[in-house]
This record gives sequence, C-alpha cells and structure tokens, in this order.
Amino acid sequence: MWNKNFYVSKCMMKYIFAFILLPFALTAFSQRAKNKIICALPVAASFPGGNDALRKLIAKEFKLPGTLPDTLLLLKGKIKFTIQKNGTPAKFVILEKVGYTCDEEVIRIISSTKWNPARFNGKLMEDIRVFPYSITIDPAEN
Repeated sequence: MWNKNFYVSKCMMKYIFAFILLPFALTAFSQRAKNKIICALPVAASFPGGNDALRKLIAKEFKLPGTLPDTLLLLKGKIKFTIQKNGTPAKFVILEKVGYTCDEEVIRIISSTKWNPARFNGKLMEDIRVFPYSITIDPAEN
C-alpha cells in the first residue's frame, strides 16, 4: 500500500512541478522573442539602374569577335557569378555557352562593373546571380 501511494504522489509531483514551471518558461521565451527579429527579408544584390541598365551597358560595350558565321544567329547564354561584399562580381561560371568568344566578352563587361551588394539583417553578404543573355549576330550589318 505504501508503494502505491508513493507512486501516485511521485506522479503528482511531476505534474505539479510542470504546472509551476510552465508560466516561467513561457515568460522567458516570449521575452527572448521580443528582442529578436522574427522575419528578416534579405536584400538581393542589384546592378545600379536594374537589369535593363546592365543589358544596355553590355550592348554598348560588346565587341564582336573576329570570326563570325555567314548566317543570322540568335544565341542564348547564361552566366552565374557571385557579387562579393564589396560589390564586385567574381567566380564566373558559364552555365549555357554561346561560343564565338561571346561568353568571355560578357564576363569581361560584367566583371568591370560595380554592384550594390546584398544585405541580410543589415550586414553585407555575398549573393549569387544568374544572368541570362541573348546575342544576335547579323553578318549583313557588319
């Protein structure tokens, strides 16, 4: 009989202990949550003037390669690169190759630019960008 009462009182002590500590635990958790930002939106790296300004710059600065095909071509490519904390592009990877040294020319132009770096919680951070582009080569215009 003593063991049964002891077991019941031991179980009751667990529940009483839990009910006593629960309000303190909730208060501590809610105070911690008030001091932290629950949802922070990152600010992605961006080119000054947006993607349209970058495309205009590439069109203006682009130098056609020496050897061109004799037919009209519409070439599409994609480059992935990292915008570093100081706003300079680096770590270029060609995802879809155009050829005719056009990819290297686009990389040359983008690498000479300065970007607005990404931010998260007010701190500067690196950002990976994927830039799709298209090039029309018309031998009649040359």
